[in-house]
Amino acid sequence: MPNYLPCAPDTMFLMSLLSFTVLRSLFISALCLSFSAYLYTFISYCRSMGTKTVLTIMKQECWLFVRCPQELAETAAKARPPIPRRKVFIPPPPGHLRVLFYTSPRYVACNRDPCIEVDFPLTSSGDLDMEKVHETLGLESCSIIGPSGRVICEGINFQLIYYHALSDLCDSNGCLKVTEPYVSESVRIQRNIRLAMLSLPRSIILLLCAIGGILYDLTLPAIITADNVLKEIGPLQDIPKSII
Repeated sequence: MPNYLPCAPDTMFLMSLLSFTVLRSLFISALCLSFSAYLYTFISYCRSMGTKTVLTIMKQECWLFVRCPQELAETAAKARPPIPRRKVFIPPPPGHLRVLFYTSPRYVACNRDPCIEVDFPLTSSGDLDMEKVHETLGLESCSIIGPSGRVICEGINFQLIYYHALSDLCDSNGCLKVTEPYVSESVRIQRNIRLAMLSLPRSIILLLCAIGGILYDLTLPAIITADNVLKEIGPLQDIPKSII
């Protein structure tokens, strides 16, 4: 009489399956904790400042789609080659001025590469429109780093830098170095909420993938057991009709 008991899976396979399940459970727990942290940040702002105030800040100038300088710096860093190339200065196109953004003025003293490099067109009179600089780089405040490495014009929100002033503010290559000296509380809240909103879809997708992996791991032993049973039983036409 044939043995209809299913064949037990290999012990090592079950141990590896269990370890993967535990790791994915820990991964889901970490995702839930990160999502809870983002939600707690939003709720804490609502409690401290009021939900109406936070929503009012969120409605201003559609700031949710405005990228902050840190995001632009991370994007520029990812676009750079992993192996630094030989530093050869390439001048900007005619009628343009290159603006170098640093997250901190001390990076200039350390002779580090700028976080962001952007070529801005000059006006017909050779002036630089600072409103375009603020809009492109996502700056709230702007300070100019002079050729000596010192911060000058700290926090002054001016609309234009005239041609004669640019010759004194630019470095030896004709580039203007700027930084963001301070960020107000409202803008800091806006940037934190934007980062939380950007991380939320990615966390949800990873959470769904992890849940799907756990469900697969839980149903895999049942599939193996059913497959072994079918192998032991054999084709259905070989089974007596009385059993069917």
